[in-house]
Amino acid sequence: KISVVPSLASAAMVLVEEADDDDEDRAEKDACERRVAAEDRRKLHAERKVEIDRWLKAKIRRLFPPEDATGPPELDAWEDIPPRKVTDEERGVLAMFISVVHCQPNELNLANHHEIMEVARTSRWLEEDPCTLELLCQILRSLRAADQGALLGAPELRMEEMLLCAINTLAAPPRAGCSEGFGKLYELFALIGDPKSDKAWEFRTKYMKKEYAAEAIFESLMPSARRKPGAADPDDGEPPLLGCFEWCLIGVMVALLICLFLFVLFSRRRLAAMPALTSAELDIARQAGPSGEL
Repeated sequence: KISVVPSLASAAMVLVEEADDDDEDRAEKDACERRVAAEDRRKLHAERKVEIDRWLKAKIRRLFPPEDATGPPELDAWEDIPPRKVTDEERGVLAMFISVVHCQPNELNLANHHEIMEVARTSRWLEEDPCTLELLCQILRSLRAADQGALLGAPELRMEEMLLCAINTLAAPPRAGCSEGFGKLYELFALIGDPKSDKAWEFRTKYMKKEYAAEAIFESLMPSARRKPGAADPDDGEPPLLGCFEWCLIGVMVALLICLFLFVLFSRRRLAAMPALTSAELDIARQAGPSGEL
């Protein structure tokens, strides 16, 4: 009996060591798989960067045509936030950013989180300059303006989808309550990657549906509707006292009152302009009666 106890203890130790070895092997295997997947993503993004950079170069050249030094000065100035004029190096960074933020519809793109943060960290102008977002919006708008109702080809549609993802990512942080400037992408992914409130879940859903991209493109098209920096989100706080339908109804009622006032005013003026009848003419009219005969 005494000799059995050490043998049981030794067997237990062997089992524990084997379990630890299995855990280490599994962890090492998972780490190896992650390294392989990350390397595959890097190769994919490097290949797509070349393609996107070439495509961006053509679109930006169309957006900023060469200026004629001998011609008259340009009269049509850009809005308060003009599109950024990127250099060749910055265009390459922008192409890499468009590649790493691309994701399928209704996805969050957390797999490329580290790549996105790395590009944003080394190129702070992506987050700090609002003209970068305006440049992407202008390029996307130029695609629709150039096709003139015709269907885009598969390559153009693919580029448009990737461009939409980049616009959505840059436009989301301030609309989701994150701070402006450098670090806003990190704050955004921390918020929607692990939502802790109903509002955070709402931001996550809007990001996955690319609703922030739609808002940014609309504001680029209608600069007067652009949300000012630091302004409160119109969806937050107390609801407005009157909705759109109520304001429309009030407008219709005001228009009707104005028409009625003008009708009464002109009617009175018309009556005042008519010559007054003399007493003799009134007697003749009474004698004529309804038939009009004397």
